Amino acid sequence: MGYLLKDFITSLDEDFVNEILTNLIKEKNEFSRIPIFDSIVALQSHKSLSKLQDFICTVITNLSSDECWRVRYTVAEKIHEILKFSGISSQVKSLCVDVFAKYLDDPEAEVRKAVCLTLDKFFENLGKDDQSDKILKQFKKIDKDPQLFVKSMCV
Repeated sequence: MGYLLKDFITSLDEDFVNEILTNLIKEKNEFSRIPIFDSIVALQSHKSLSKLQDFICTVITNLSSDECWRVRYTVAEKIHEILKFSGISSQVKSLCVDVFAKYLDDPEAEVRKAVCLTLDKFFENLGKDDQSDKILKQFKKIDKDPQLFVKSMCV
C-alpha cells in the first residue's frame, strides 16, 4: 500500500493522511516504512499543507531515526525534496538541515553515501541559509571516513 499511497495522498483529507501515515510508521516490517517518505514528498501539493507541517516534522523525526538503515537511506536520499515545498515552515526546514547534518555521521556507510550524493541538491534547495554551517561542519568529517566509497562520493 505504501508505494501506491504517494499517488493519491494529495486528494485525501489531512486527518486521514495523518492516520494512515501514523499507522504505517508503527509497522514492524521495514518495507512498509520505506515508502512513507515518498508520501511526505507528495504532500507538497496537498491543499492543506500548512496544517500538515507539524505532522510532517513528526514523520521526518520518526523516519530519520529509524533502526533500519534502509529507511534512513530513503530519507537521506530524498530529504532535499522537502526543501522544495512552497511555504515550508522554518521548523521543517531546520529539521531537514539537522537530519541531513546528522546523516553525515550515520553509523551506516550507505546512508553517509546517500547524503554525499545529494549534497548539491540539498544546498540548491536550501538556498542561502545560516543553517548551512551545521552541514559544512559535519561534512569535514567525511574526509576521515573509513569507507573509501563514501569519501569518493564527496569529491
